[in-house]
Amino acid sequence: MTVYNKSRYVPTPAYMTRGVKLLKLRTRKQFNFNNATLYTVIQGDTLDFLAYKIYGSSSYFWAILDANPKYQSEMDIKAGDILVIPAVEDVVGD
Repeated sequence: MTVYNKSRYVPTPAYMTRGVKLLKLRTRKQFNFNNATLYTVIQGDTLDFLAYKIYGSSSYFWAILDANPKYQSEMDIKAGDILVIPAVEDVVGD
């Protein structure tokens, strides 16, 4: 199994079952919300696009999802929802 080097799954332990390599469940990262901002989702927004605009790479989409535990996936987020956006220094370089 190959995992992209900036993936949130890099530190996630893996195990084999029936010849298939699986990842264990990953714990959401906790962020310092003192430097976070709020963002109101508009129609057409995606987490990877927001991550690209904010962090310079779409691969950091996971940080926005982790900072908003009320959402299990991007599909739960709708236009008008308010997201907590972690500060760049708390995400990039992790």
